[in-house]
Amino acid sequence: MNDLTPVLAVIKQMVTAYQELLQIQEQKRDLLVAGDVESLPALQQAELKMLSAVQRLEKERLTALQEVFGAQASAESWTLQKLQSVASPVQRLQIRAAGEALQEAVRQVQALHDLNKRLIGQSLQYVQYTLDLLTGEPGELVPTYSRQDVAPSGTGTGSARSMFDSKV
Repeated sequence: MNDLTPVLAVIKQMVTAYQELLQIQEQKRDLLVAGDVESLPALQQAELKMLSAVQRLEKERLTALQEVFGAQASAESWTLQKLQSVASPVQRLQIRAAGEALQEAVRQVQALHDLNKRLIGQSLQYVQYTLDLLTGEPGELVPTYSRQDVAPSGTGTGSARSMFDSKV
């Protein structure tokens, strides 16, 4: 049995990093819902730093695997299940718990990321719609309340009389 303590330590650090990323995603969702776009850049910087930390931890995990198992350790070959199969009973439980926590944190981060992506998309659609209303071409936007016998562009191609003629 190999001592998987260094690998387990990195996995636990990854769980912590993903939980922090989850908190950032929750804050981002709250800002998007509130419409507080001024605070988004600072939060995005924090998100980028955390993503950088996650990438660094992934490299550390690979390094720890190579220290324990030598050159045969590659990212694809050492799954959590395979680690559990070569671990001592105590470490097996620790790896299982850390792995489940990591998978849950990643799932939650992905779900919030997808929600935030949809919220941003909806906001952009609203902004585009508003801009189209404000800057649209005269021929594109037909006024709701206008005379039906006059074409909106002023060409006068409409009928000279309306359906109901009335004299007052």
